[in-house]
Order: sequence, then C-alpha cells, then structure tokens
Amino acid sequence: MIAVLFVSVQLGAVYSCGGGCPPVMLHETVVMQSYILNSPTNATLTLKNTGSVAVYLAAYKVTGPNGLYFANTNWTGPAIGPNYIGAANILIDGKAFTFQSSTSYTISITTSRNTQLQFMI
Repeated sequence: MIAVLFVSVQLGAVYSCGGGCPPVMLHETVVMQSYILNSPTNATLTLKNTGSVAVYLAAYKVTGPNGLYFANTNWTGPAIGPNYIGAANILIDGKAFTFQSSTSYTISITTSRNTQLQFMI
C-alpha cells in the first residue's frame, strides 16, 4: 500500500507544504526471523518490521498440508514499529488439523492496512 504524506521536517518542527512536497513512500514490510511450535494448537512467530511505518496485525489464516485451514478474522495481533521485533501468537482450534513439527503450514497475516503477509513454517 502506498500513502502520501505532505509535510516537511526541519529542526524538529513540522511545516505543511500545501501539497507541493514530493510524495513520501510508506511501506509495510515484515520478515519472519523464527518460529516455535508451542503445542499442537499454538505457534509463535517472531517478526521484524523492516518497513517504514508501524504494522498492526489484524487477522490470520493457517493452511495445513491437506488444504484445510483455520482463520481468525477477529484478532488483535501485535503492533510492530519500524525496525522493531514482535511476537505473533497464532492459535488454531485443532479441528481441521494440528501443528506437527514435521509438517509445513502457510500462515497468511493481514494488516490493518489490508497488506497480505505470508510465511511458511
């Protein structure tokens, strides 16, 4: 997602450019540094925000190897500032599948800006 900010910063003060400033590109970029399977229904992802704006995690979907999935669209995930690390606790109900250490899963996370992030564990 691209947002345009029309401000100019000088010596800690903010001045309006009246729309004449060049656009500032803001990016949501997150990388997974590690993960741990805490239980058959719980995984924790360690995520680093490498983008230029804070990222607010809002929903997730976990897809198992059999194509079945668990989705949580009413999730209050961590807010991760630029260059900061956050832990995303992913819970599933265990009905469609459970986490197994020898199996791969796709975790799709949606941010509050509707950016789609995808990680394989």
